[in-house]
Amino acid sequence: MISCEQANNLFDAYLNDELSGSWVAEMDAHLLECVGCRHRLSLLEACGNVIRLDTREPAISDDFTNRLMTILNDGERTSRRNLQLRRGMQIACGLLG
Repeated sequence: MISCEQANNLFDAYLNDELSGSWVAEMDAHLLECVGCRHRLSLLEACGNVIRLDTREPAISDDFTNRLMTILNDGERTSRRNLQLRRGMQIACGLLG
């Protein structure tokens, strides 16, 4: 039987029906025995359903881009912590854009 670590690595493929029959059988056997993995898989599935079903466009203020660029430019002159913030903002901007 597979370990919890192996099961965790296969959760996405399992939920997307991308596993071969033998891997599905391994996952099913593990999930029958492991309450923790069943719980984690259930949470992942629920999160995926919420994301998939939420089709609303995010509301972004008219000055969002200007505020973001100000933060990014200011971040170049500040500490490493702000560099991490800037990277996070860039990721967020990419997801929204």
